[in-house]
Amino acid sequence: MSGNSNKLLATEQFRQRKLKEKGINLNVLVVGENGVGKRSFMNTLCKGDHYTSDVAESDTFLIEIKDIIAYLEAIIPIKLRVAMTQNFGFNLDNYSNIDSLASFVDEGFRSFLEQEIKIDRNPHFVDRRIHVALYFIRTSGRGLSELDRACMKKLGQKVNLIPILAKADGLTDDELELNKFQVMKSIHDNDIQIYDFADSNSCSDEDEQMFILSLQQKVPFAAISSNTADYKYRTTDWGTIVLGDEQNCDMVALEGVLFCSHLEQLKDTTSTTKYEQFRVQRLRK
Repeated sequence: MSGNSNKLLATEQFRQRKLKEKGINLNVLVVGENGVGKRSFMNTLCKGDHYTSDVAESDTFLIEIKDIIAYLEAIIPIKLRVAMTQNFGFNLDNYSNIDSLASFVDEGFRSFLEQEIKIDRNPHFVDRRIHVALYFIRTSGRGLSELDRACMKKLGQKVNLIPILAKADGLTDDELELNKFQVMKSIHDNDIQIYDFADSNSCSDEDEQMFILSLQQKVPFAAISSNTADYKYRTTDWGTIVLGDEQNCDMVALEGVLFCSHLEQLKDTTSTTKYEQFRVQRLRK
């Protein structure tokens, strides 16, 4: 028995060592208007000064690509490919932005499909399929805007969509509760597909069920970004907010979802559901 245990331990140690050497790839799409805190959020999430706060606004919609290394449990590197919108919703007519986002997602699927059906595949091919889209929502107390509804409706059909309330530090507890309620009402009323944590987990363990239920109840996640060097706090005129305190915001839960508990499930859902839908539709043409 002890021999089998030693073999299992050795196998797990080997797996962990390989993960540490190779890392885990995660492709993230970050969507939202200018000024909602997308860049400071990613700096906080990844514990590094990867983005500057100054962005030149223009009427040109862009998707900025940046490669970032974060760490799972401070050991295993997570190789993030972050695609972030610039000047989204900046024009009077912004629906072309939605089409551009949908085309961007489809391009990742298309390039993977082309590689998949080749006889001789490129061993160095990089998978650009989007595993999760983080959609930043302004806190207005009125739910989703018309642009939000249209964009989330289209993106939710193509990617694992997670809604985020931007700059939640500017809200009282009652205002935060109201904003969460109104956003979820807009999502349900408009049949918008968002990532369903309950569907992603079929475990019968009671503790895990409670954990999944707690995540479902946090949606949309309340984001507060750090403005300190250690990325643990946000200082304001009225005091200091501890980002690790789940009574203040959902940053700990978000980091856990993206980098730990649901990292592989987000990737699996992308492959088995979102990409598969694209593949079937494309091959039927």
